[in-house]
Amino acid sequence: MSDKDGDLFGRRPPGRLFCCRLLLSLLLCLVSSVGSFGQEEDELSVGVVFGSPYVGTADSLLRCVKEQTGLTLAYSSRLYSPRAEVRLPKREVSVRECLDAVFWRFPVEYVVSRGKVVVSSSGRRYATLSGYCRDSSSGDVLIGAHVVDTLMGVGAATNEFGYFSVRLLVGRVPLRSSFVGYGVRNELLELKGDTLVDIGLTSRMLLSQVDVVGADTVEVEYDGEGVVDLPMEQVNALPTLLGEADIIRAVQLMPGIQVGNGGMGGMSVRGGGSDQNMVYYDDAPLFNANHMLGLYSVFNSEAVSHARLIKGGFPSRYGGRMSSIMDVRTRDGNMRRFAGHLNIGLLSSSALLEGPLFKDKVSFMATARRTYFDFFSDYYRGDGESRYKFYFFDVSAKLNWRISSSDRLFVSFFTGDDKLVNRYDRHDVEVRYGKGEVRKLSLDDRVSSLWGTVLASARWNHLFSSSVFSNTTAWFSRYRYRNKEDSDVGVGIENSYRNGIYSTGVKVDFSFFPFYPAVRLRSGSSVEWQTFKPYISVVAVGNESGSDRTEVSRVLELSRLEVHGYVECEFKRRVFSADFGLHLSAQLQEEGATGAVLEPRCKLDVRLLRDLRLGAGFSRMSQFLYMQKMNFVSSPADMWMPVPKGMRPQVSDQLSVEARWDVVPGLRMKVEGYYKRNGNALTYQSQSSLEMLTKGSWSRMCTEGSGYARGVEIFLHRYRGRLSGWASYSLSKSVSKFDEVNDGEAFASDNDRLHGVMVFGKFDLSEKVNMAATWSYETGSPLTLSTQKYTIYGSTEVFPMPARRNALRMPSRHQLDLGLNVKMVRGRLFRQISLGVNNVYAHENAMFVYWKSVADSDGGEGRYALKQFCLVAKPWPYVKYSVSF
Repeated sequence: MSDKDGDLFGRRPPGRLFCCRLLLSLLLCLVSSVGSFGQEEDELSVGVVFGSPYVGTADSLLRCVKEQTGLTLAYSSRLYSPRAEVRLPKREVSVRECLDAVFWRFPVEYVVSRGKVVVSSSGRRYATLSGYCRDSSSGDVLIGAHVVDTLMGVGAATNEFGYFSVRLLVGRVPLRSSFVGYGVRNELLELKGDTLVDIGLTSRMLLSQVDVVGADTVEVEYDGEGVVDLPMEQVNALPTLLGEADIIRAVQLMPGIQVGNGGMGGMSVRGGGSDQNMVYYDDAPLFNANHMLGLYSVFNSEAVSHARLIKGGFPSRYGGRMSSIMDVRTRDGNMRRFAGHLNIGLLSSSALLEGPLFKDKVSFMATARRTYFDFFSDYYRGDGESRYKFYFFDVSAKLNWRISSSDRLFVSFFTGDDKLVNRYDRHDVEVRYGKGEVRKLSLDDRVSSLWGTVLASARWNHLFSSSVFSNTTAWFSRYRYRNKEDSDVGVGIENSYRNGIYSTGVKVDFSFFPFYPAVRLRSGSSVEWQTFKPYISVVAVGNESGSDRTEVSRVLELSRLEVHGYVECEFKRRVFSADFGLHLSAQLQEEGATGAVLEPRCKLDVRLLRDLRLGAGFSRMSQFLYMQKMNFVSSPADMWMPVPKGMRPQVSDQLSVEARWDVVPGLRMKVEGYYKRNGNALTYQSQSSLEMLTKGSWSRMCTEGSGYARGVEIFLHRYRGRLSGWASYSLSKSVSKFDEVNDGEAFASDNDRLHGVMVFGKFDLSEKVNMAATWSYETGSPLTLSTQKYTIYGSTEVFPMPARRNALRMPSRHQLDLGLNVKMVRGRLFRQISLGVNNVYAHENAMFVYWKSVADSDGGEGRYALKQFCLVAKPWPYVKYSVSF
């Protein structure tokens, strides 16, 4: 056969029979595929019948499909949420409609073969959803807002700058965003890749009545064991002293937190001293948080956006104090429109103004507050000769600049002063000199005290990527106290005393959001330079010529470098969460001495039942400074001092456990127990601070010891309905022991309080009118007071016998406050009138007690009686008018 009869390779061309067979095979394949397609459509179009439109879980729906059709369903549980609620609008639906209702989250395909349906996905890809949660009206970021994929149960909370980042599966994401005091936002987001979003939430004050029905009214949020978030909505609802909303007063209504004697002074947390509380103001340390001897705080509530208190289970990123951390964040300033707030009260007024310098780019916030006690004090003279003048003021400001989508700059400033002047002016005073000489003199005494804070900070936020967030903060903080006494009775006397602490530092924090959505990593470090300046000068002139002159002067200036570093890992899921890490604290003294403490931290939380969670935490905390009291009560004159050279830093180990139970919707109960062991505690062998300053070496008067605190706290909280509020009870014990104090025997710590009861209630009479009340009770604090006296033979002078440390107790403290708030809204103008009474039943809460000589039956001063000083001994009514626009 020639090449023309075959192909190039010598094969014969196909015959007719072969071509027919080929065409028949192709036809059979086509018919088979069409039949298969028809079979698949027939299987997926089979009807599933329900007695009524279906409402139930996804798993229940799939079981119904299997039972009614006999189909075998093959799928991965990762393609849907088994407990997700499914709603079908009709009583009879097809298999395909049922599957679409279950597997709607991701693109899927259905393959049918011989009564079996295989649900397959084209592939599972992850993407990062990140961004900020803001107030939709002002643009302020919301700290602690929650963003959750409701189907998969994966979400994140915004950090202290309102930023969140979470890894989610690509596809249709049912996103739920919420924040306490704001309406819930639900939306369906098509996530195709890494996405940066801005989520705006609307305040409940701007929602219609329909939207608010059933929502939480006043709620205290807990983010794990020992953490309390205080929404400003709650703070502003409390009846407070003279109508001034106050964060510190709100915190003191929480279990485990005690107020100072007479409702004044510093705050004690779980038996710790007021110097063991770290207060941050926009990431900068604040060394004095009180105005007016503790009756007010330095925080103007209108300028604060968020406040958080941590009293147990401390995250590793915090350090420097042993008892608590209070993190206060101010408002960023309205980016979209100018707004303001004005408060006018009986004894103080405040104003706030905020707005955009460049819309959605640069904003500012400024606020000022002042009392006017001094304007009225000239009309009052104590005993006819004494004049008192007192006032305080504070000013704060903030600048917020959105440099780009990845960079933001915040600059914060605060300054505030208190001034107290006591002038005693009396004429024709008879003074007897030697040899029967009598002169008439005029007394002219003037004592002035001034104390205050200056604080400035700059913070730079930077996004290296959607998974790496950084914050760099530089700050300067100063607290200073000055006291001067001038006396002129023909003999000149001049006393002056002052002290202060200065802090300058910088810190850098990083947050890492790895691929696994439930994990967040943190790390950072800080360097702080501290300078302490206690000083005293006493000058006395014994006669008019000045020949008998005595002068005592002592000046100290001490500097320390404090360094902190930490690593932290957070893991959060619905059923189980954990937070663990390490914190390193170190100090370098100018003499070359160093000290360092490694502080492990761990916090666990597990959900046993749907409404029951258990938590536990362990924290080691330390601090390299302490406060020396100048009096037997906390006062602005108390001195911040560093740990003396050769002594170890104070260390506290705290173990705490808690149970949290949602009893019924809207009613929550929490029980918490703790044990805290204090090591290397510092105190002075003598309670005379003047003696400490004037002696050659103040550090030799310090002594080290130990102690412990333990207690149980119960918190019952109703946060829904017209009647909301909470009740708390604390049972606690705090003990100290020093070898060189109290003959080495253990004694009750200065802040030991056995019982504490706090009750707050708020009742909404209508949408615009509400009533509120608070009642508190606390066991009296320990007291060191001499109860015996002695004389030296041949002398008429009486000396007090040395008393045992904290052997006595102050009277118990309790008080009732009532308030009424009336709101008036017209467009964007919001007005409120607040009326109330503090200390309704006029209980005399003692600030301190003392011995006073009293006359006997013959008119002489033959005996002593115990007296108490009460600053607020009668009911104090208040009225306040507020305007916001």
